[in-house]
Amino acid sequence: MRCKATVRRSLPPSVSRATAGHYKGPLVISSPGSEGAVNLRMEKLILPEVGHLVQQLSK
Repeated sequence: MRCKATVRRSLPPSVSRATAGHYKGPLVISSPGSEGAVNLRMEKLILPEVGHLVQQLSK
């Protein structure tokens, strides 16, 4: 339960500060915050979408 509450509380502010794009091919993601916040963001937001991001970049 505590983990779910942390995710709900942490994701919206982290999404508003994160930036992503591509530069000369590779995907570049700027993910500000503490190490814990960055790990949470990678686990819950970025890694689940990696396949889609790669597909979009290869178009």
